[in-house]
Amino acid sequence: VACSSTAVLSANPPSLGNGQWSVISGAGSFDNRSLYNTTVRNLGPGDNYFKWTVSSADCHISDTVIIRSSIPSTAIAGANQIICSNSTKLNGNTPINGTGSWSVVSGSVEFSDRTSPTTTTSNIALGTNILAWMIDKDGCQSSSEMIITNNSPSTPYAGYDQHICGDSIRLFANP
Repeated sequence: VACSSTAVLSANPPSLGNGQWSVISGAGSFDNRSLYNTTVRNLGPGDNYFKWTVSSADCHISDTVIIRSSIPSTAIAGANQIICSNSTKLNGNTPINGTGSWSVVSGSVEFSDRTSPTTTTSNIALGTNILAWMIDKDGCQSSSEMIITNNSPSTPYAGYDQHICGDSIRLFANP
């Protein structure tokens, strides 16, 4: 499995004769098709079949290798958010290649559906919370982080109701 559009092929060097790479199916361009350990670029998505043929006079022997290109979609977690509540909706991108999932890097957040790019969150901790949107395809991953800053103030409490018989009173609110 290749997590990029480039791979290094690794055949045996010919002890007699000359070798040459060819594309059976899929896509790829060789840096040097006569080199046993050449680099192949511009792999097609999915399985790419390459043949290494060693020839000497009229004799030809071949072997095939499959390189699977599993490049996931580029993950985009969405814009950072500054909120004044303990819930919000996320705005990750929908993967075309692979599957996505949210995780908490730091802080505390609960997801209603961790695999939905636009899931809602709840119980967001006060302060800074860092989330990651990761897209995985065959073990190849792309990730992006975003920050949710929960600036919710404390719930105010002004104290108990009081009746007074004068012109001053001491108030007891929560800090």
